[in-house]
Amino acid sequence: MTKVSIIVPNYNHAPYLNQRIDSILNQTFQDFELILLDDCSTDNSKEILLSYKNHLKVSHVVFNDQNSGSTFLQWDKGIKLAKGEFIWIAESDDWAEANFLEEMITAEKKYPDAGLLYSASKLIDSDGNCTYDNAASNTGETIFYKGKDFIEQKMLTSNPIWNASMMLFRKSLLSHIENNEYRQMKYSGDWLLYVQLISNTNVLEIKQTLNHYRIHAENVSNQAKQSGKYYTEGFRVFTYISTIEGINISQSVLIKWAKLYLKDNKSYSFPTEIKKEIWNLFYQYNPIINVYIFLGRLVYAFKK
Repeated sequence: MTKVSIIVPNYNHAPYLNQRIDSILNQTFQDFELILLDDCSTDNSKEILLSYKNHLKVSHVVFNDQNSGSTFLQWDKGIKLAKGEFIWIAESDDWAEANFLEEMITAEKKYPDAGLLYSASKLIDSDGNCTYDNAASNTGETIFYKGKDFIEQKMLTSNPIWNASMMLFRKSLLSHIENNEYRQMKYSGDWLLYVQLISNTNVLEIKQTLNHYRIHAENVSNQAKQSGKYYTEGFRVFTYISTIEGINISQSVLIKWAKLYLKDNKSYSFPTEIKKEIWNLFYQYNPIINVYIFLGRLVYAFKK
């Protein structure tokens, strides 16, 4: 069996494709297949992708006739084609260090009961310049977490795996997925998918900066924060997490959701209909969150 199936789901990332694909093909660990997908790009992505069609590592090059409108539907398309033990969804505008796979697979061999592994990421801009690099994330350590401990410690109010390109997961874990809502989500589908994967496995955090995550205006994570969709989708993920047996939800977590909402609404002034939707989601889960928001507004008004 191939060790890793690498899926590159592309849409209009022609300027970055050569660097992305070459960084995969030049990996020091070579037991992989490469699946190239395009979601009906309107730039010259097709021409670039076709130039790799006959490479020995490329198993599929698939072009959509119509745009699917969903990153996560593209992920699913690639996963269905994948033959590997592990899946690496290598986003088309990022790139990896040449030893990314080698370090990940070496760690997995030491901790074979870990089904999801992720590295540290350096943030880069559209020109490839570094905009953020945290030395504390690049200590060389490998940290093992029991899956539900990882969810409880790191996933209740945000997704610590910022970017799919920094992560591998064992394909067999997909057989445990019960909530397929992630396929319909635009922003938080990765968060929901990871929660379901991790609830059935253990996690390795590999503190090496092996991934370069490109941040630009088109990033869905930026759009999610500014539009308020981080809350309309992300809080649904949290609600799902609260149903997992063995996960403890404290009042401090609810307070944190209220504080995050107040901060982001102040920064981006969410549309009225989005604010109503968020308010209703909070209220349906636990009205105490709305009380915390109200109290937070009073404190802010008093300070002004």
